Amino acid sequence: TVKYPKSLYLCDFSGIYFWLRRKDLNQRPSGYEPDELPTALLRDIYFALLRVPYNNTLISAICQYLFYTNRDFSVFQQKAAAFMLLFHYLLYGEFLKIMLKFTKGGEEMLKDLLHEKSSWEYLKSSPLPVAVYGTGNGADRVFEEFERLSVTVSAVIASDGFVRKRTFHGFEVKSVSALENELGDFTVALAFASHLPQVIDSIKSLSARHKVIMPSVPVYGDNIFNKDFLEKHFDEIEKAYGILADEKSKSVFENIIRFQITGELKYTFDCESGKDEAFALLNLGEKESFLDLGAYRGDTIDEFLRYAGKYEKILALEPDCRTFKKLKAHCEGMKNCILLNNAVWSEDTVLSFHDNLGRGGNLGNGEKKIPCVSVDDLYEKYGKFTYINCDAEGAEKEMLKGAKVALSRVKPKLCIAAYHRSEDIFDLVNMINEINGSYKIYLRHHPHISFWDTNLYCI
Repeated sequence: TVKYPKSLYLCDFSGIYFWLRRKDLNQRPSGYEPDELPTALLRDIYFALLRVPYNNTLISAICQYLFYTNRDFSVFQQKAAAFMLLFHYLLYGEFLKIMLKFTKGGEEMLKDLLHEKSSWEYLKSSPLPVAVYGTGNGADRVFEEFERLSVTVSAVIASDGFVRKRTFHGFEVKSVSALENELGDFTVALAFASHLPQVIDSIKSLSARHKVIMPSVPVYGDNIFNKDFLEKHFDEIEKAYGILADEKSKSVFENIIRFQITGELKYTFDCESGKDEAFALLNLGEKESFLDLGAYRGDTIDEFLRYAGKYEKILALEPDCRTFKKLKAHCEGMKNCILLNNAVWSEDTVLSFHDNLGRGGNLGNGEKKIPCVSVDDLYEKYGKFTYINCDAEGAEKEMLKGAKVALSRVKPKLCIAAYHRSEDIFDLVNMINEINGSYKIYLRHHPHISFWDTNLYCI
């Protein structure tokens, strides 16, 4: 209901019956006020029907609705839709239950995944030689897990222009074309990420020639999103799924979870969307006060200006010293724009910092020390912010811990990266909801090999 929302997937047939009658307030169930009447999208009703075993009482309820007289054309349309529901329920229900895997509730989706072959299991049992594609930090993590699981690697490959004469984990790095000439067919364990269109197209082309699996390893942290991780965090993941604000967010969530377990890139390709649609949700105006946490060289400030136009003020944080200089040069001459060479954290403190990673500079065990500030302290010092962007290289959870006052009192619009740590995609959703339950939380994935550039948009 509007006042007491509940997943339609958990309703019995009487809930569907009441939905069919909601247009006629005189027939509403006893005790319901008009704004409490059960509501749902027609699509959700359809999927819910498919989840209900064949039931004569349900059929009777739908028929009663169909034959109840009413001249209101909108109600006539609802009746026509109900007739189609009845038709499909009677004739095709069981078949569609099998076909519509992604329409299941969060619990059933997660239970299904526990029975699917994981990326690690597939690569260990691959009938073809396994070639690791990539020679960066991600490939190091993949090799570590391969060693733990006793996965046999036959070769290491790189794109034709990046081979050079070198070795990686004891293997001579070969080009894709050279290995194809040598072995013919093989299984690719993809171990790098990219947002570049030409690279994405290249990987899609490679997928047409060979089986490509991308085992998921986190950008930061030690937790790998495997079946053990899924079982351990089952309830938290299911909770986050139920909090998401729309069906598209739930679909993105399902696809990303499926990708992390199976390593199948089709799941990330299937849930991509552009930034325009995401920023339409935020609906930024010309009087925004923008807090940019992880401003890099100013690209997120440019993005903000592209969608907001004008602004009241900008406060941007960038912890890397060399990158901060480039940020200052980029923003030179901008009015009401304050730049701080700080990192964001849950409290004001000083932490060590890895500053030799460029965009990936992060708090950890680096040699340099960096002053950290919390959002709430910035709120007290600089006043309220109406929009916060946070891409803090794995510190997003700590940021939220130090933003409880600002998010509760001001409720700024949020764009938060949800892909740096394995638990981010559900942990951050649950944390935001606990801090301020009135947030509508949307999840969107933008074109990227791997599930990077998956963000929460909150209003």
